[in-house]
Amino acid sequence: MTWPVPLKRFRHDESGAIAILFALLMPVVLGAVGFGVEVGSWYAARRELQSAVDAAAVAAAIEKYNGSSTSTITSEATTEAQRNGFTTSGGGTIVVNIPPTSGSYTGDSLAVEVRLTKPIQTLFLRYLVQSTSVTASTRAVAKMQMQAGNGCVVALNSSASGAFRITGTVTVSLLNCDVVTNSSSSTSLIATGGTLVTADCVRTVGATADEAHFSTTSCGGVQEGARKYADPYEDRSVPAFTGCDHNNLSINSSGTNNLSPGTYCGGITASGNNSINLSPGTYVMYDGAFNVSGSGTISGNGVSIILMGSSASNVGNIDFTGTRTVNMSAPTSGAYSGMLFYQSEAASSSGTNRITGGTNFNITGAVYTPKRKIDYSGNSGGGTSCVQLIGDTVEFTGTSGANSSNCGSAGVTLAGANLSTLVE
Repeated sequence: MTWPVPLKRFRHDESGAIAILFALLMPVVLGAVGFGVEVGSWYAARRELQSAVDAAAVAAAIEKYNGSSTSTITSEATTEAQRNGFTTSGGGTIVVNIPPTSGSYTGDSLAVEVRLTKPIQTLFLRYLVQSTSVTASTRAVAKMQMQAGNGCVVALNSSASGAFRITGTVTVSLLNCDVVTNSSSSTSLIATGGTLVTADCVRTVGATADEAHFSTTSCGGVQEGARKYADPYEDRSVPAFTGCDHNNLSINSSGTNNLSPGTYCGGITASGNNSINLSPGTYVMYDGAFNVSGSGTISGNGVSIILMGSSASNVGNIDFTGTRTVNMSAPTSGAYSGMLFYQSEAASSSGTNRITGGTNFNITGAVYTPKRKIDYSGNSGGGTSCVQLIGDTVEFTGTSGANSSNCGSAGVTLAGANLSTLVE
């Protein structure tokens, strides 16, 4: 067939093909661009939501540590999330789990889990996914964790005047050691007479009117308004009571007395001039005190003295007096690593733990009495011991000393400030 000339030209004319192809591909190009913009906006919205949930979890962990109720913790988490752009309007939700219900910290009573969800409106993709929104979900877990520190004398009471007190005309030397009070009182540190306390650092949440009595080797004076220090042993617990191995043990005759680990119902009372040797292990004073006076010696390496009771008021005290030569040290591993004396957190607030001794008084490890006062006038026995005193309040009398120069090998946990930290 022979085409007329005009038709031949039309048949072979390819001009305008690009325009047709562009028109055909335009919806695809616009769809790809729209998809990219849409996904980018989703990621931006999710990042914003993650920032909000992180802030909420950190705030919730602080409230948890401060002992707030679940409703207060949830309220604070919600407020902090809203400060960071989150809103419950339009279908946003917040869930606070104490403890977390998923992840590595499931069941951890010190951790708080916060979950945020928020609908994100779709634009281009609503025509593909047949939905006007997609749901973004974020999660964060935070808990209070102790940072590294060198607190070896710590008063845990949050409000007491004289939470750390020095009485008399005494010199107290605390080598490689920080003195810390968690009390917010304006007189949280009290020193009288010609007292001089020398420590690496002295820190208090509150303040003191007696700063002249404190000399610091590392911190340039007393640090007031400091961050609250953590209780390094708050996760420890007393052993289960399974019955008495001994009842009201009294040692007052001369000679050598060898004791073995076990449960001493009614506690131990030792007096007179004699030798007492404690084999390594855990000694439970149940409904009784650890009362040691007199002269002679008492020794024991790898020993933990646990004071507990059938009720808060029945928890006995440490009453360590006399002129005995003392050489006692805590275990360096295990459930009570570093713990020489441990008074149950269930104890009532009444009563005082007394630890005194002379130049031959050498104890290594922690004296931990979170609900009761420690009255300490012992000498650490040279430059080799690690003495850690953590009580509700702490008072030093006499020419006292404590040393934390070798605490790294003593098994203790040195106290530091608590910080709310994201862990997931």
